[in-house]
Amino acid sequence: MAKINGKKTDIIRTDPDFKKFVQDLSRQKSVQEGDNITPSRITQAMFKQYQKYPDLLSEIKGTKLGKWKGK
Repeated sequence: MAKINGKKTDIIRTDPDFKKFVQDLSRQKSVQEGDNITPSRITQAMFKQYQKYPDLLSEIKGTKLGKWKGK
């Protein structure tokens, strides 16, 4: 019998604009690749980019992320 791994995804709270961005990108990549590309695969790819390019992570760590006064 095959061993089933634990959860591979988790639910997080996110900005609605980011959620829409990831969903739109997921749809676009699914059409391009002819395969179902889930939003979790998109966010995993983003995470891997932060691991590959530590300067991206340093930039976020150095940015003040207090209350946003937009919209």
